[in-house]
Amino acid sequence: MKKYLLNVSVLALAVFFFSGAGEEINAPAAVVTKVVNTAQYKSSAGKWVDLKTGQALSSEDMIKTSGKSLVVVKFTDNSVLKVRENSQVKISTLKKDKNVSKTVDVDKGSVNASVTKQDQQDFKFKSPTLVASVRGTSLLFGVGVDSTNIDLENGRLFCEAQLGKQESGDLNEQETVLVTPEGSFKPRQMTEEDKKRFNNSAKSNVKKVILKTPQGDIVIEYLDN
Repeated sequence: MKKYLLNVSVLALAVFFFSGAGEEINAPAAVVTKVVNTAQYKSSAGKWVDLKTGQALSSEDMIKTSGKSLVVVKFTDNSVLKVRENSQVKISTLKKDKNVSKTVDVDKGSVNASVTKQDQQDFKFKSPTLVASVRGTSLLFGVGVDSTNIDLENGRLFCEAQLGKQESGDLNEQETVLVTPEGSFKPRQMTEEDKKRFNNSAKSNVKKVILKTPQGDIVIEYLDN
């Protein structure tokens, strides 16, 4: 039944995206395909509620994960986001005719993303210190207290610092960059430690704990780091 409901959500989103409708700010954006442990979701005009697999996400909706948690989000172009533990993101879309621009605002934490090749579509990742424009790539976008780090496995990103010097430039395959409020943009080659961090962020290994109770078994899932 869960699989059936999820397929219906994806189909509904696909019909909207390719319907050729005019500009729509609050357009459907994606669907949640996996939730590990506990996570919350808030619509643009709602309150924080528990997030469940199959939840359709509209523009301006937010996701918040706790410790040992993971949320997997899939867009209709098959791009996939893995919202890691202790993270908070907002997903925004703007649909005009058949073109859909997508923006992922990362307030804190990190997101591993596999973005399909974008044809006449915008896909951006934003933080207080950096904006990265994506055409099709695999990356880890992490936001700390006052800095943003990107590890790029493949593809190319155009990055723009938002504060200080506001430097910009391309981030190429197997490069990483740390951008602070100072605003410099100085990419470097990924080290083995950087690659390990990226690979760990792409994992979605889950451990289960089964609690025996008089009412039956309770299964608790959590992210295995």
